[in-house]
Amino acid sequence: MEDYQSYVFAWGVYGALGLILFGLLWIGVGQLRWAGLRWYLRYVFAVTLIVPWQGTDPQPYLAPAIIVGGFEMMDSGIGTMLNILAPMLALWVAGLVLWLLISIVMRKRQQRETLPHRPDPDPAE
Repeated sequence: MEDYQSYVFAWGVYGALGLILFGLLWIGVGQLRWAGLRWYLRYVFAVTLIVPWQGTDPQPYLAPAIIVGGFEMMDSGIGTMLNILAPMLALWVAGLVLWLLISIVMRKRQQRETLPHRPDPDPAE
């Protein structure tokens, strides 16, 4: 039981520190002029904090993937670390693709709104 209480306490500390760091990042990144980059950096940091990894026996608890990946790199090498960080990296890439698609759509919409409206030519002529 003591082990589980320590586990819950560690997640509480991790969550509280994560929220504090995310708040500081929100303020710091807010100084960037490009809104798309601000939002993507916030997304990457949130994914890095949130994505868990489930350990194996004898302690099958959840742990932050970034921390487990760091320890695995020191113990087993880069191959094992990349296996652990694969879900997090996949979310980073998915977020990047989504961010690019949204940027393209927003840019096209902005171009359409700034162009002067031209009436359609009369088909009878």
